[in-house]
Amino acid sequence: MADTNQPDPGPDIVARLAVDYEQLKGIVDAYDAEAAELPTEILDESERHRFADAISRMQKTAKSIESARTAEKAPYLASERAVDGFFHNISRKLTEVMTDLNQCLTDYLNKLRDQERARAAAEAAEARRRAQEAEKEAEAARARAREEQRASERRRADAEAAERTAEADRHTINAMAAEEAVRAKPAEVVRARSETGKASTLRTTWKGEIIDIDELDIERLKPFFTKPQLEQALRAYVAAGHRELRGATIYETSKSQVRG
Repeated sequence: MADTNQPDPGPDIVARLAVDYEQLKGIVDAYDAEAAELPTEILDESERHRFADAISRMQKTAKSIESARTAEKAPYLASERAVDGFFHNISRKLTEVMTDLNQCLTDYLNKLRDQERARAAAEAAEARRRAQEAEKEAEAARARAREEQRASERRRADAEAAERTAEADRHTINAMAAEEAVRAKPAEVVRARSETGKASTLRTTWKGEIIDIDELDIERLKPFFTKPQLEQALRAYVAAGHRELRGATIYETSKSQVRG
């Protein structure tokens, strides 16, 4: 295993670069001093050319700086790619193994979920049937109570009707509970823990896929766009040549450019 307590090589690298590129840093310092001597506003063509000449020389130095940076960084990038490639190959193999195992476990859990849903649906249907039968018997008992003429018989019929009604209510409650079980989340239905304490269950998510971009309801999606995403779309819109858009300002901007 790698030693994670190794000293940071960064300070040593920076110290070496400061020595190797001391002259380059001096050139930049000289440009800084030269810029401080230039006027803050260009008033004539002579001053314009002074600015252009200074910028041209600075641009060449900037290219030299970038070339030096690229050259110094190259060995470290090569080492980084080598390390990444080595561990990527190991990680890819492990990922393939885990993917196969996860698919097998997912298939089994899906089967358990479907079995449990079918069982719960059957129980719910049976509970609902019993509730309906009980309600029919209760209604018949209530009808008999209404038809009884003598008080004693009415009291007996009323008691029977109350009993049937209570039984119908119990069946209705059972049916509601069974129907609720059908609607249970897959994770609650198949959750289990192994002897080593590792839990396995199903994680259900919803995904969206665009099937017809022309028919896509952009208005309903608009609240879920971030400002950077909208600004990126706006830049592409402007680059395509459009110059007007409600809710946005499209304007022209300029920046000096020195060549040669």
